[in-house]
Amino acid sequence: MLKKLLESVNVAAVTNYEIHHAIDLEWNDFEDAVQYAVGEAIEVNYLVSRNTSDFAAAVIPIVTPDELLQILTSE
Repeated sequence: MLKKLLESVNVAAVTNYEIHHAIDLEWNDFEDAVQYAVGEAIEVNYLVSRNTSDFAAAVIPIVTPDELLQILTSE
């Protein structure tokens, strides 16, 4: 299943830069901050999360999995 998924997505690297940026964000959830920092670095269009409220300070649009499916099927 993972091999099939990797046919459609790219895995983003987490570097020293993203870790430091995540720390600088001073968010309550460090893992969310790392995901966000990586998203900024690679200029994603959306971040996908079931907990969109965890990204209240985000500038990047945060969408649920269902919302992403709607976006992708409407394009």
